[in-house]
Amino acid sequence: MVDYFVGMVDYFVGMLDYSVGMVDYFVGMVDYFLGMVDYVVGMVDYLVGLVDYFLGMMEYFVGMVDYFVGMVGYLVGLVDFFLGMMEFFVGMVD
Repeated sequence: MVDYFVGMVDYFVGMLDYSVGMVDYFVGMVDYFLGMVDYVVGMVDYLVGLVDYFLGMMEYFVGMVDYFVGMVGYLVGLVDFFLGMMEFFVGMVD
């Protein structure tokens, strides 16, 4: 009779252990899928950062070209200024 109750308690402990293991399995499965989602989000974040890097690099080169175009415009204006000044003095002498 004592053996029967010990076996019954052992059975219920085993059933409880099985239930805890099943919950642990599902928690692990959810954790796995969350990790997979986190991986995909990180990969997308990396690709967005890479595109942002290349866009920033292109913006830097466009700014550099804009700077050199402005510098050439400044030099053309300077030459135009000196030509106008010479034309003024020639007109004053004439």
